[in-house]
Amino acid sequence: MRFLFRERLHISPETIETRIKDHCFTISRQQADDFRSVVDDTPASQAVVDLIHPLFLSRISWHIVENFNQYLSQPIEPKLLKTLVHLSVDLEYKEALEYDKEYRVKSHLCQITPHRKGTRLTTRFEYFQDDRLVAVEHTTGILFGVKCIGQGRQIGSIPTKSRVSKKPMWARTVSIDERLPYAYAAKAGIDAPIHTDPEYARSIGLPDIILQGTCTFAKAVSVISNEPAFGLEEIAGVSANFTGMLVTPNEIEVRVLFHSGDRLVFDVLDKDGKAVIKGGNIHKRPSPESEIIASDTTPHES
Repeated sequence: MRFLFRERLHISPETIETRIKDHCFTISRQQADDFRSVVDDTPASQAVVDLIHPLFLSRISWHIVENFNQYLSQPIEPKLLKTLVHLSVDLEYKEALEYDKEYRVKSHLCQITPHRKGTRLTTRFEYFQDDRLVAVEHTTGILFGVKCIGQGRQIGSIPTKSRVSKKPMWARTVSIDERLPYAYAAKAGIDAPIHTDPEYARSIGLPDIILQGTCTFAKAVSVISNEPAFGLEEIAGVSANFTGMLVTPNEIEVRVLFHSGDRLVFDVLDKDGKAVIKGGNIHKRPSPESEIIASDTTPHES
């Protein structure tokens, strides 16, 4: 119970006003392949490998958050960032990502509010290629054990994720190796002490190191998108809530609960049947034919 006696950490809601510097990056094929190698167990001959994985941008946003004090105009206590646990991710794509193009990220803090386990922190990331907005990401995390001073603040709207409670229409079981948190940290560049340092994880009240939520999410999306029945090669958006912590080794069950048209809803259970992801949504990019049909049936003003 050492975590009960550690230094009490706090964060002020006024931190939401802090400006964040832009971040520029390119996506190399090697980076994309490294990311896919730890979240997609499908043989390369069967997987859709030419497209950049839809969760790849979580690698970019995490780099910014992990190094927040290099981007914030007013730095915060470094110890705070070590407590961050992903709570949800919402990614919307305006255009497909491309290799070797230069992208620029504009980031904004948009929520700092109390949570029963600490403080909820949401950041909005806007990805631009040239001056075109190509993707928008909202990432929410819990500063585990960090007290939010006062009632908190929110700027703008934050996407909500719809859930479906139905008997699964499809399910697939995937084994999770105990070394995966370390492999994902190395290949995806998404690391924190709670994922790779058992002593630190236990010191803040966790049972052990936990698998990165974005890794569980990405593996689920890979399993579903590589299933020919769903035809999800062109993904326009993904979102999910991380509702449980996955200690490794383990086993997950990816369950499709709803599939109609361009939308699919799923959840993920651990080996004990506890949901570690709820409200998982995948949106398929409309085909050119469906867009033409939609435009032809849309009423026009005279």
